[in-house]
Amino acid sequence: AFVESIVVRDNWVEEKTGTEVVVLSKNAQDYVDAELLNESEELRMYATYLDRVLLLLTSSTVISTTNDVRRLYMPVKRNEQGHLDNYHILATLLDGVMLGLFVDIAQPEFLDTRVIHLPNLAEPIPLPLGQIEDNVQLILSSAKALGMRLPTFDPSAWVDPKQNVSVLLALLKDLCDRHLQTYFNVSKHPELIRLAADNEDSEAIGQLTSYHWIPRWMNNLQKRPLHKKIDDFNLEMFNTMAEIDKDFLSRAPVSKYTDNPAAACGYMIDFAIKDWKVVTNIEVQDLLDNNRLLQDLFAAQVFDTNSGLSKLTKKEEKQFQSIHLDTTVQSADDSMCNFINSLLPADLMIHNLKKDLSDGVVVCKILDKVKPGCINWEKVRDKDKVRHKFDKMNNWVFIQIKYAKQGKQAMEVAMRDLNLKMINASGQDLHDGNQKIIHSLLWQIMRFQAMKTLSSLSFGGKPVEEKDILDWCNNTLLQINSNDRHSEAIQGFKDRHLTTCIFYIEILKVILPGAVKDDIVYWDVTPLQDLHKREEDEDMYRKRLANAKYAMTLARREGAELFILPEDLVTLEPKAVLSIMASLMTIGFQKKNSKQNRVK
Repeated sequence: AFVESIVVRDNWVEEKTGTEVVVLSKNAQDYVDAELLNESEELRMYATYLDRVLLLLTSSTVISTTNDVRRLYMPVKRNEQGHLDNYHILATLLDGVMLGLFVDIAQPEFLDTRVIHLPNLAEPIPLPLGQIEDNVQLILSSAKALGMRLPTFDPSAWVDPKQNVSVLLALLKDLCDRHLQTYFNVSKHPELIRLAADNEDSEAIGQLTSYHWIPRWMNNLQKRPLHKKIDDFNLEMFNTMAEIDKDFLSRAPVSKYTDNPAAACGYMIDFAIKDWKVVTNIEVQDLLDNNRLLQDLFAAQVFDTNSGLSKLTKKEEKQFQSIHLDTTVQSADDSMCNFINSLLPADLMIHNLKKDLSDGVVVCKILDKVKPGCINWEKVRDKDKVRHKFDKMNNWVFIQIKYAKQGKQAMEVAMRDLNLKMINASGQDLHDGNQKIIHSLLWQIMRFQAMKTLSSLSFGGKPVEEKDILDWCNNTLLQINSNDRHSEAIQGFKDRHLTTCIFYIEILKVILPGAVKDDIVYWDVTPLQDLHKREEDEDMYRKRLANAKYAMTLARREGAELFILPEDLVTLEPKAVLSIMASLMTIGFQKKNSKQNRVK
């Protein structure tokens, strides 16, 4: 009935709009056509993509619960005419099960799929509303942590017929884009650096997407300029495959693609599967319909299996090593960028902490977001008015208040009640992209927001200190009988026993009765002995990471905003430890307040 209310709603957008934003790489004019689709067409395009990807996994011979569950949902049921329709797509995706599994495929190792509520395989009836809400909350919390741009992250929008589709489409678009990008991994395919323009540095290369790589790959193999526009995708794919393997044309049913497009498309798929062992579920009609998303998927699958690009020379390997070193340290910055983007309006998005924060505008916006009214915008030169360094410095001077203390310069954010303190720092450091100082400032903003939320839930609105969080966590843990408890109260945020992540899981057992599945927790894991080097026992390290991911996924299912990595918890990164403890305390008080309100 709910799905029907969405399908028959009167605000379906029939106007055709661009489904892709044209993104140009830093120093090159890559052509990315925007396909014009209305909401219904867009929904069917993404649903078909989901079908092709998830069906591919269900065909695996590996026996698993998630494979069996996928078979309940995939392929998406067709209508009486044998076509996809809005009703069956929405009904399939409503409970969040397939979307949760797709998040795991598009962003591997991000969440623990065992936390997703799944239907009973023995009696596969629809999930109850409470479990649907949990799944949706997990998906939206994960989307926020990954830096996705959705119309809203409020779970109530999911059950609002007028908002459901807009949130779903934005989510599907981002997930499909991320999944395509997994095929173009510079670490896995270092030969991709050949497709970079001469004036693109490692930062620019790191920002290239599948929409840049695929046309460049086709042009490179056909010995054309990298940025030549691809007008007929199927034709170019046919010619690209012919360049990769000289046997391709000798057995083809046509000498040219244009002689018989249907036969050519069928042959491309058949040749890729049989001769190159490409694993794909792409169908001939997907290509003939010129569905660019599915065309890109097929091209990506071919590239990943047999790109036709030769191995790097020794000279190129040296070039790759410098790029590789630059890209492997991105994860911590990515998490921080995602936090910032979650606070920014939809028209403003950052990708680089060093460059995108240099004018001070973004920092002003996030300060104003966490403490409304703290910024006097008349004194800030916004992005469209920033023309040179002095305009940028003006913004940082506004943010900071300088004062002398023990002969040193210090900086304090304008609104002192935020309590953001920067020792030995100035606006010049922030303008120049001093990473240590930028991370310190952003972490304090993140901490302020977490403490502000906690204060509103507990202690009658009084400020919450770190000691309060530590005491609450220890007291909550001690509610478990000592005979049943696997961890003890900790002395502080640097207690090595936290590296097992069992402490967090046991707190979750208390605040979320019945949520923790004991049989999937690694209770036998031991604390990390040396925080400065990775332990030789890979199995023990893997178990710690699994516990961390499980705890974080459970917390996100309750709405926790965690912009941290499992590795951060395992290595006792102070910001991560405080973040998850503050999140657990927030969940605990939300549950307590909710229970009290129900009693009233």
